[in-house]
Amino acid sequence: MKRLLLIMLSVVFLFGCTPYSPSYYPEEDLIVYPMRNAIYYEYQKKVAIQIRYSSNKTDSLSLRISDSWMSGFDAYSILDGKFEKVGWYDDNLFILMDDIYYSFDIDKYEVPKPDDEGNYQKPVYELKEYSKTEFVEAYPDYNSFDWYGH
Repeated sequence: MKRLLLIMLSVVFLFGCTPYSPSYYPEEDLIVYPMRNAIYYEYQKKVAIQIRYSSNKTDSLSLRISDSWMSGFDAYSILDGKFEKVGWYDDNLFILMDDIYYSFDIDKYEVPKPDDEGNYQKPVYELKEYSKTEFVEAYPDYNSFDWYGH
């Protein structure tokens, strides 16, 4: 039994599985999974952001594309790179990367349903892009958003 426990703990440590408990934030319908090499934010069981701790790894914004979200991580990445910061406000995600602000409305995204054969279609989504000037004009109160990141 001790040997099995030691093996399981070694696997968790080596492969970066979460050794910490996830935290749930009901006001955002957000689950935060701290991992060894990254932190993973899951919004409304539809959208995920992964922030990597290493400067040579990319961050990602992914969409759930099937019912098997965490069992095999069935997701579709729509934005990858080094995110300068990520914000949340009123069920919208905001990402600043390379001097471009991106906006994603979580409520408007619907997880695809399987067809008769059980296959899932490519997700339909809208990811808006803004320059800093456009973003400040569209969201003058952007400093009050919940921002996090590197």
